[in-house]
Amino acid sequence: AQHAWDEGWAFYHGPDDSNHDYDGCGPYATAAKRGGNFGTGDATNIATLAAMNAGLTALQNEDMQGVVDARDEVLKNIVIVYSQASVRYASKMTDDLAAGDTADYDKHQAEGHAFYRVIEAYVAEYTSICYNMVSHTVSSDSSQASCEAYMYLENYTSPNDPSGEEFTGCYNSVTHAQHEGMSEEECEAFGWYANYYNDKILEIFDLKNDGDATADYEADIRSYLQPVWDAFGITAEDIGTLQ
Repeated sequence: AQHAWDEGWAFYHGPDDSNHDYDGCGPYATAAKRGGNFGTGDATNIATLAAMNAGLTALQNEDMQGVVDARDEVLKNIVIVYSQASVRYASKMTDDLAAGDTADYDKHQAEGHAFYRVIEAYVAEYTSICYNMVSHTVSSDSSQASCEAYMYLENYTSPNDPSGEEFTGCYNSVTHAQHEGMSEEECEAFGWYANYYNDKILEIFDLKNDGDATADYEADIRSYLQPVWDAFGITAEDIGTLQ
């Protein structure tokens, strides 16, 4: 296990020979470049190295929780790096469309697509939404179970308090949230859309998509990735500001 952990760092760091054909292609070099683009410096590489060292020590001490914590920290920083990359190339796409440069648009779209695919398998599950087709709003429900648990009640009283106040409105049997006065039509219009924002990101980076000159792709990607960042404990400072 310790040897495999060391190999993980080798794959992350990549070649360290300036004359090597693939020098600069590993995640370590990508992280350094994106840190420069977003004003975050070497923060992700420093954090990843510290986590890799901590994980190795945990393996040596047979500390499973320590290994899991180190793994999660490594993954968090990889998500930061490739989120930055996705945001950067989305921004370039917007600039390319404004300049009428379809060749650069196609190139930057392909690069953005490749960068996002690196983290897609780890982040897609955090991009699902509970959407109401009547109010056209996204609810705060974070699971399919709660999203599908809305029911309309009319003049309802609790069996435990039959003489209590009647309730008419929308009730969620999982979260026990009550929306008094919500119409039956709206109450029954909640639906779970798995990987919704992930699909929206892939639409932007779809190579068949010729783009929308009125769109702000950087803002869109940031918005679609926000639930992912929340899930991983990634802050706005971690992502930084595109320079």
